[in-house]
Amino acid sequence: AAPRLGNTTNLLLPGHEAWTTLLMLAELGVEASAGAACSARHAGPSPVLLAMGLGEEHASRSLRLSLSRWTSDDDVDRALEAVEQALETLDALG
Repeated sequence: AAPRLGNTTNLLLPGHEAWTTLLMLAELGVEASAGAACSARHAGPSPVLLAMGLGEEHASRSLRLSLSRWTSDDDVDRALEAVEQALETLDALG
């Protein structure tokens, strides 16, 4: 119910570091971010998530996915499948 951008979502991935998941998603052809768009050079957790009150542990386990006007329903489906596959692979690797 909180105000938000309609084209951007943040996924909290308990048990998975964002940077590891990002590498796996890149291998699967999905681009995502672990930081805020306004701080692309910042290597730590998103300052925006921290400012919103999310703890550092949760912020470091969060991914940001954004849509554009060219994003299709199939693109969204593929991205969701890739996130699931990446997490399953990372779980299997321990």
